Amino acid sequence: MTKATINTVTIDKADIPDGGMKSYKQDDDSIILITRDDSTFHAFDGKCPHAGADLGNGLRCGHRVVCPWHHATFDSRDGTLLEPIAIEGLTRYTVTDDGDTLLVDTSAQINERVEQDKLSDTHTIIVGGGGSGFMTADQLRQGGYGGKITLISNEDKALIIDHYFLKRF
Repeated sequence: MTKATINTVTIDKADIPDGGMKSYKQDDDSIILITRDDSTFHAFDGKCPHAGADLGNGLRCGHRVVCPWHHATFDSRDGTLLEPIAIEGLTRYTVTDDGDTLLVDTSAQINERVEQDKLSDTHTIIVGGGGSGFMTADQLRQGGYGGKITLISNEDKALIIDHYFLKRF
């Protein structure tokens, strides 16, 4: 037995607080996550790509959506991955403002990204200079993390990480 895919969902805008988010479970077992900033709404696949948690049960901190299970973090404006444990961002859907309601079209995905300046006023320290440390730094940059990164290892030479460039000195 297969379940039909729901392509268009109508959501009441008043249900989503400013600066907040809410998830909507569908009959086909999918979840739609809506985030709101003033009069701007964004829609995403509401299941965390890591383990399928309902992101609407997580936290919203500024422009960050934090998964309730393993704390993967996503940008609430474009769905990009900000912090692992997930290894990919959220699928973003088209939203049409229809007065008091929103129409979400899950068949129309958006692939635009916000400028790569996320969390530019932060500093992340990664302990371990092996493959995991390198991949963590690389994923942070690819996800748009704009803050400082310090990688601590037992190497006898400095490793400078700066916006996609890795150099040894």
